[in-house]
Amino acid sequence: MTLLRKTLAGAILTFISYGAFAGNSNYFNAQLALAQIDDFDDGLALAATYGIPMPKVHKNFSLEGEVNLTIADAETTVIGTLIEASYYSVGAYVVYTIPISDKFNVIGRAGLIYISLDAKVGGPLVVIDSVDDGFKFSYGVGVSYGISEKMSLIAGYTSLSGDVSQLSAGIQFQF
Repeated sequence: MTLLRKTLAGAILTFISYGAFAGNSNYFNAQLALAQIDDFDDGLALAATYGIPMPKVHKNFSLEGEVNLTIADAETTVIGTLIEASYYSVGAYVVYTIPISDKFNVIGRAGLIYISLDAKVGGPLVVIDSVDDGFKFSYGVGVSYGISEKMSLIAGYTSLSGDVSQLSAGIQFQF
């Protein structure tokens, strides 16, 4: 196992285990997103987020771990040649929620992610595969609307790196 994988695995286990001591309802978000990569048509991505409220830090503060994965590649054509781009990311965010009413919230977040962006260029005789990966700063804004005590609708924008972003919508479950 590489050092990167060991570090990510340790961070994820620490993050999840800390939830047992946080004191409030943890949550899970499932979202469908428009995968926006500069100079490409939009693709589709899935986002899964696990959140831990941190009321001992501040009543509106949370920590989140998130995984993103394209399910339909972004595409572009250059001189008649199709180029497809896809990505996955794993990240951790600090989150601040501003309650506007009993049901409506505005959310801001910032964090560090590991992202792997893959571009494939295909022609009739050759396929070229290029990968760009590394740690990046990520930020996002969003809104949530409570539809029940344990369920909310969510929507947001997240910049995953300088040239990759997502517009997403989905549902949040508290448990």
